[in-house]
Order: sequence, then structure tokens, then C-alpha cells
Amino acid sequence: MGPVHIPPRLVHETFGRLRGLRALLGSLHTGLLEAAWHEEEELQRRAETGDLEYSDFQVGMQLKDERFQFWVPRFAAYSAITLVHSLVETQLFECVAAVRTKVGAPSPVTKRRGIDRARNQLRMVTDFDVSKDLAWSSLLDLENIRNFLVHSGGVPTDDAQTRWLARLADDYKGKLWMSDGLYWYNRHLVVTLRLGAQFVETADGFFRRVFPMCGLSVEGVRLVK
Repeated sequence: MGPVHIPPRLVHETFGRLRGLRALLGSLHTGLLEAAWHEEEELQRRAETGDLEYSDFQVGMQLKDERFQFWVPRFAAYSAITLVHSLVETQLFECVAAVRTKVGAPSPVTKRRGIDRARNQLRMVTDFDVSKDLAWSSLLDLENIRNFLVHSGGVPTDDAQTRWLARLADDYKGKLWMSDGLYWYNRHLVVTLRLGAQFVETADGFFRRVFPMCGLSVEGVRLVK
């Protein structure tokens, strides 16, 4: 098909969101370190002034370590993955809707979501398949990780999931792994903010390539980098 005009808003919105996500992830990394430091400083101040017994200080430090070495990083990274996935899914469906409007194609009956459904819908109104893009397998990983975190809390429930997680740990070494069972909680998937940042870069490259294929140039638009 020939070039299709898609409103520039879609490109500006997409890369604006990517810039915002990148800034958020950087702020989270810095903010978590500062928050842990401030809480420790406050515990030490109260202990030194006699407002806190030594035994209570020790308990407070243990609870602080649990929060900032276990729960807060876990929830922050899980949230990052969810946000990046939401961005990719939403903007890809926005792309589908814009192309459909321009070519006069009817809206799909189904309202179900998922990036592969967006791919199928886009393929129905264009002459290309975004699954051929070099980023597609990583974006599917993003969606599967997001679904796993949302629906099982990051805890595997069967051997198939355990094997899948082992494969992911190899593919994203140093950015994703299984926990060792600290703090008496279930072994769970550990995801880092670095993985969220990697997916932001993956999404950036993906949309740079997909938008021109839909007839919309990204020239002149400030991208993530």
C-alpha cells in the first residue's frame, strides 16, 4: 500500500511517553537509594538521642533492609515492566486505529488486547507484518513477563513456568533471575529496573521502524536518545 498519513500526535505521544518512562526509571533508581539512606539516618538519629532502644533499632534496621532490599525494588521493577508493556500495547493499537481510519476499514469486533492481536489487526490493513521486526521476540517476552507478574505475582506454579524462567534468565542475564528464598517468602522472579530500561530502548527502536512503515515519518521528532 502507499504512504498513509497518520496524525503526528501519535508519534509525539509515543516518544514523549518513552522519554517520560526513561526519566521515571532513572528517578526510581536514585530515589530508592536516597529513601533507604534517609530511613537509616532517621533510625540512627533516634537511637543516638535515646528515643529508640537498641533492640528496637536492630529490628527497625532489619525491617528497613527487608523493605528496601526486597519489597520496594521488587514492586518498582514489576511496575516498570507493566508500564513499558502498557505503552507498547496502547501505542500499537493507536497505530492500528489511525491506519483503519485513514483507509476506511471497519473497526474489529473484538475488544481483546495483546500486542499480537494488534499485530494481526495491523497486518489486515497494511502490507507488512511487524512480527518480522528484529524487536518483536523481545516485545513478546515483555508481554509474557508482564502477564506472569500480574497473574501469578512472579511466583512459578508449575515446571513449564520454571523452565521458561530459566530460559529468560539466560537471555536477560544480570537483569532477571529467580530469588533464593530470602525472608521466608516464596521463590519468585526478580526483575530489575535495568530490564525495564532495556525494554524502553527496544520499544524506541521498534516504533522508529514501524511508524514509517505506516506512512508516518519520525523525522524532526525528538526520540528517546
